[in-house]
Amino acid sequence: QQQLKLQEVQTIERFIPHLLGDEKSKRAAVLAISSIADAKLAAKVASIFASPGTVSALESIAENDTSTDRKALKGALARALDNMAESYRMDKRYEEAIVAYKKALALQEQALGSKSAELVPNLNRIAEMHTIHKNYAEAEALLKRSSDIQKQAYGADSTQFVAQLRKLATLYKEEGLDSKSQSILGQALAIEQKLPATTSGGTSV
Repeated sequence: QQQLKLQEVQTIERFIPHLLGDEKSKRAAVLAISSIADAKLAAKVASIFASPGTVSALESIAENDTSTDRKALKGALARALDNMAESYRMDKRYEEAIVAYKKALALQEQALGSKSAELVPNLNRIAEMHTIHKNYAEAEALLKRSSDIQKQAYGADSTQFVAQLRKLATLYKEEGLDSKSQSILGQALAIEQKLPATTSGGTSV
């Protein structure tokens, strides 16, 4: 096992210059690693060096792979897209971040179903990007979906559902809909008052 890990490290080291190059070089490097080593190692590398080039390579590998690892490869692709989207978000390239987050979300939906609580972080991130661009209707739809998922997954008296209500209240306040914001916030506070002392005590919007 140690020998295999050493071989993986040596393989990655060989391609570091290419992984730090342009997008064409990055794509070629990930495809080469998949050919020389295996798809799993290529997926790890693509996630670490997430960029359009490495993601494109991983998309190709995931689509063409016929082994039992295909599901795992798509999971790795979703993580790579998330990492790339986060990089775009940090650089304030919000439109590109939305596209990458949506691709990751689509893969998660395929793997987990449309009502999985694991979708919520990405739904919230996309909503945040839309809020920055003042696309309030799109943000509201996403946050409502997240709220419904959390309510169904954890219950109407859960901290997870309360957190989503607070996000909605914040959105409405940002939009200038103060009465709507206060109404949702009041609902969140009413639920929090019923929660055990160790889980209550959220802050106001």
